[in-house]
Amino acid sequence: MDRTVTFSFNSTKYEGTEATETFTFKELGIDEDLDVEALKKRGR
Repeated sequence: MDRTVTFSFNSTKYEGTEATETFTFKELGIDEDLDVEALKKRGR
């Protein structure tokens, strides 16, 4: 199963303006074997 990332946007200024898009890691050029724990530590 492909790993995915979902981006979501919702405007508080313009009613009804929202979008959600899901991409696979491959579509975004991200290595699917990426170490998630290493990312979590980096983001702190």
